[in-house]
Amino acid sequence: MFGLFQSRQQHDTTNDAKGPSIIPSGKSCLVIDDSPYILSLFKTITSSLRVDARFAEDEAVGLKMVPEFAPALIFLDIRLKEGDCIDVMKELARMRYRGVIQLMSGRYKDFLQQVADTGTRMGLNMRTPLQKPFRPAQIRNIIREERLVAEMLANNAFAFKQAWEENWIEVWYQPQIDMLTRTVYGAEALVRARHPVYGPSAPAAFLHDAGFDERVALTKFVIGDACAFWERMREEGFNLAISINAASDFLENASIRMAIDKHAPRHVDFPGLSFEVEAEDLFKDIARTNRLILQLGIYRSRLVASDLALRDGDMLRLIEGPLRQIKLSHSLVARVEREALPWKFARSLKDYAERTECRICAEGVEVQGQVDTLVADGITCGQGVFYSPSLEKDVFLNSLKGRIKSPESHEAPRGHEQVLAMVGRARKLSDERRQRK
Repeated sequence: MFGLFQSRQQHDTTNDAKGPSIIPSGKSCLVIDDSPYILSLFKTITSSLRVDARFAEDEAVGLKMVPEFAPALIFLDIRLKEGDCIDVMKELARMRYRGVIQLMSGRYKDFLQQVADTGTRMGLNMRTPLQKPFRPAQIRNIIREERLVAEMLANNAFAFKQAWEENWIEVWYQPQIDMLTRTVYGAEALVRARHPVYGPSAPAAFLHDAGFDERVALTKFVIGDACAFWERMREEGFNLAISINAASDFLENASIRMAIDKHAPRHVDFPGLSFEVEAEDLFKDIARTNRLILQLGIYRSRLVASDLALRDGDMLRLIEGPLRQIKLSHSLVARVEREALPWKFARSLKDYAERTECRICAEGVEVQGQVDTLVADGITCGQGVFYSPSLEKDVFLNSLKGRIKSPESHEAPRGHEQVLAMVGRARKLSDERRQRK
């Protein structure tokens, strides 16, 4: 078998193909695998990450896509319907493909590496092979490492008044994930504007000149959209708590609470809205915060402390009512890949969560290393492009439906095994840290 690889390799290295190289044209990937199950899994993952992806059960079909589609990353199974990955790699080398190739197989590691080394000698860019069965998180991590995930939102400035009057404002949603079971438990409503020239635009592009009254009107618009979207999700069998960004002085405005009362579904399953207020704003006036917790409770809504920093840990004990969620700041999450959260800070979070049944969520999760460290520190909820960027409503709902039909639905006993594996990795990480100290 190994002699066969060597003879093929010797033939390929003499390949003097001429013509232009195939340079990846964008943040895209191609999956070539003869298993419908694997393709379904990849479709769910790439859809949730908003990655431009194509899929092929047949290697000949996949190879035809390469010159036109020019993917940045190709996931390639080692055994295919009418041949194997060596034949595909030979053709990619002939095409002078300059993207990255990720081999996949259930074969043992050393064998896979030999096949990958053969591709390298052909002049191809080969990643370390991926052994099956793999976890969806591994695929997300590969996609993230290859820089395929991006919100792709425009930042060209234009007036809020124009966006409002022209009905360019939209509400997108980003899922919040239980990192142990990989289930979606909530969603954050995020404002976007669809400019006719610039396309989908970030809030910074159009909120720069919005005054207080305009921002209050925008918040009421998001409340109405979120409540309507909850009813739509419920019709499909989902019941997710939706959170909305707001400042505390907005929430003191009576018209905001009237909007909640007007739009909130009267259904018994409705969990109420959550309003995300920056921790610095919440702790600036504790008396006002405690009053808001009580007032929002009248309308079945609760507060979320977002962008929590290390300095805010001790302030949690001053809050009298329960928060629905605490979200760690992006900067804290970015550093956990290098070091654990301070013990005292992590302990204060856990104490508050246990006392009030509040979720602790890490915002801005980007790579698997952050997930492992956070779980080791007892933070088991996350949100970020590692799981999914913000999504338009239809895409978000289709992604939820896709998770039910994929391994990400974690049906027992598979889900139980995944949870145990993640907990095991977290414990191992904690033990290694103690040994280093």
